[in-house]
Amino acid sequence: MTVLDRFRRGLLRPALPGGLPGPALVHGVIAATFRPDPPLDPVQVGQWHNRLRDNDPGAAVRVDVVLNGDKILDVTGTHALDGHVRGRLGHDAYTTFIDLRLPSGDGREGGDFVSWLFVAAPPVPAQVAEIDPAPGATLDAAPQVIHVMFTKDVARTSVTAETVIVRDPSGTVVAGAVAPFPFDPTADLLSGITFTPTTPNALSTTGSYVVILRGTGAGPIVDADGMALDGQGHGSASDFTASFTVVAG
Repeated sequence: MTVLDRFRRGLLRPALPGGLPGPALVHGVIAATFRPDPPLDPVQVGQWHNRLRDNDPGAAVRVDVVLNGDKILDVTGTHALDGHVRGRLGHDAYTTFIDLRLPSGDGREGGDFVSWLFVAAPPVPAQVAEIDPAPGATLDAAPQVIHVMFTKDVARTSVTAETVIVRDPSGTVVAGAVAPFPFDPTADLLSGITFTPTTPNALSTTGSYVVILRGTGAGPIVDADGMALDGQGHGSASDFTASFTVVAG
């Protein structure tokens, strides 16, 4: 259901300035404030954007604003809103838009006023795009390194031994170094990382290994917007956890 559908079905109610729900009929009001009830969830708006952009990378979430001309009356209660509005095409650099001419009106009562706006989504936190070995993989040869790629660049200073953790089958943390992937010794923002164990063949013991990337805690992995890693893919800070298994060759 779109915001407009919810508006038309009464699920989004107008409110007077101050945040109090407006009564069914208000006399003498020359301005009113509309607040969604319940408020729009920024994460949900981001999900709308993602679904739209799966089909059209340039798509945006549009919200239509409709004032019903046959229901909004003047202070006397006898004359309906003259909501008809005309527009003209405008141009701003490479953008073409419709410029509505206000105040509305064509001299006749009862016309609906129709406008629209586009809802912007907040920045989306980085997620893990790919990890090698893959989650749940069973390997008959020990990996020498672990590669991780992110959906957004992450801050190099946030990728540390405290935020990139590998545990062996006994639960012991595997000591190692984290480097940019692809390797760039001067990069401040990283699209991916490589974890290399300090001890060769440290990932060769038979059993399951767990890789943890911290999106929570005092010092999580953060992206270029300063947002903590969304390890679970639900739009907020959370740890990423994956495992793989090494079997005897």
